[in-house]
Amino acid sequence: MEVILQRGQTLWDLAVQHKGDWRAGIDMARSAGRSMTETPQEGASYPLPSVVYDKALERYAKLNKIEPATLEQLPRAALRVFSPSFSEVFA
Repeated sequence: MEVILQRGQTLWDLAVQHKGDWRAGIDMARSAGRSMTETPQEGASYPLPSVVYDKALERYAKLNKIEPATLEQLPRAALRVFSPSFSEVFA
């Protein structure tokens, strides 16, 4: 399965959104022949690894439609990915 990078997203963001763990970004970059340090282009597609990194966080991100976009300068409040309830549920 391929995923499309949206405006303001990094590979780290895509990895958390779709696989629940930043480490997926490394595998995505390698599969696409890219570097994790380069700025990705909006609209670029990346293959999703089949590895399960953190099933609970992957499920949480999907259920809550988490779509982090940390590339652009956004107000600090917009950078919060998880709600306070996340800490209570997964503590």
